[in-house]
Amino acid sequence: MATIQQRGDAQWRVQIRRRGPNGKLVAKARTFETHAAAKRWANVTEGRISGDEYTDRSKERRATLKEIVERYAREISPNKKGHASEVYRLRAWAAEEFAQWSLLSVESVTIAEWMEARTAEGKAPTTISNAVNLLSAVYKTAIAKWGYRVANPCTGLPRPRQRTPRSAHLTPKEQTRLLDACAEGPTWLVWCTRIAIETAMRAGEIRRLRWEHVHNTHIHLPNTKNDTSRDVPLTSAALSVVQAMRKALPRRLDGYIFGDPDSKNIRAGGFTKDALSQAFRDAARKAEISVTFHDLRHVATTRLASLHDNVLELSATTGHKTLNILKRYYNPDPIERATELRERERERAKRLRLRP
Repeated sequence: MATIQQRGDAQWRVQIRRRGPNGKLVAKARTFETHAAAKRWANVTEGRISGDEYTDRSKERRATLKEIVERYAREISPNKKGHASEVYRLRAWAAEEFAQWSLLSVESVTIAEWMEARTAEGKAPTTISNAVNLLSAVYKTAIAKWGYRVANPCTGLPRPRQRTPRSAHLTPKEQTRLLDACAEGPTWLVWCTRIAIETAMRAGEIRRLRWEHVHNTHIHLPNTKNDTSRDVPLTSAALSVVQAMRKALPRRLDGYIFGDPDSKNIRAGGFTKDALSQAFRDAARKAEISVTFHDLRHVATTRLASLHDNVLELSATTGHKTLNILKRYYNPDPIERATELRERERERAKRLRLRP
């Protein structure tokens, strides 16, 4: 048991006599300037001697969830790609009522109730999961980098069940109507749409295209969503789009095809992801087609699949990192799929008949 005695105006003497796990008596003493410091040292030392180490939780008790979320937004998010959208999600977390609570008060049940509420509001499972994954990253940084001794309330928490993967198709007639409608929108819209249909490139990759990376054989993407570079091979149809684009669009001094997408200066050109989505949405509505710009990645991946020998080649073209994700974007038409299989059956039967 520790004994604390005051000796003078700013001296507190701590004496500890305690038996350790082996039964031996351990004696320690130390002097501090404040009673609080003396008490803290006594608690920690007694805990270490007995094996039940004392943990000072005053730092965690004083900190709020909002504080570590805002710190993450200031120090970590700016180093990430797409940090603007991440900061937006972090601000949403900081605005939650429980963000004002002490870190020690935010538990797994808190986050589980938040997910249930968002599900009841009709939020997409992916949207909810992404938000919780981001909060989990905040906690991991706070624990590993900033020294907070708390449990991550997102760890082991089941995420919402994902919806059935979206399936998107575009017939030749629908594509013609869509491109005609896009041509009536901003100058860049029809070109972005044509590139997406022929290459399966993401919206962010298209928005950041530079002429120096566009070749007659491929388009080099130095920095993709997955923080890796990728070369997108150009089919004859894709090359035709590139050649037409070279003739139609003026060369910019900054090297971008459509302008700097991250510049807030309107004169610098470029456009946000939301601007692209909205412009495409308007064109699709005018063409009376129910597709989003991201659906074009489904359409292009499905069309390109027939030109590749295996999924490894296809994933190298589209940039999908796993087979499960690639499968979500491969949406073959069942009638066309049946026709292909029957054609292969006929070819196989023909080869067997020709065998000596």
